[in-house]
Amino acid sequence: MVFGLLRIRHSGDKAGCPDGEPMMILQADQLLECFRQCSKIAACKSFSFADRKCELFNASIVPGKGSGCYATGFIT
Repeated sequence: MVFGLLRIRHSGDKAGCPDGEPMMILQADQLLECFRQCSKIAACKSFSFADRKCELFNASIVPGKGSGCYATGFIT
C-alpha cells in the first residue's frame, strides 16, 4: 500500500470543500508541500491550495459539490 493523494477534479474554486472555517491555514509554495502538511496531521482529511495558501480541513470533501478541494488517503 502506498500513501498518496486522491485528486478530485480541481477547478480552483472552493466548491466541494467542507463547510466552515479551515482548522489551519499555512503558507506553501507547491501543492505537494500542502499535501505533506495535511498528511502530518491526523485530523486533516482534506485541503485546498491556491495563491501559496494551504487551508487544512478536518472534514472530508463534499461529493457532488464541485472540486475545489483535495482529499488525502491511501491508494493501493
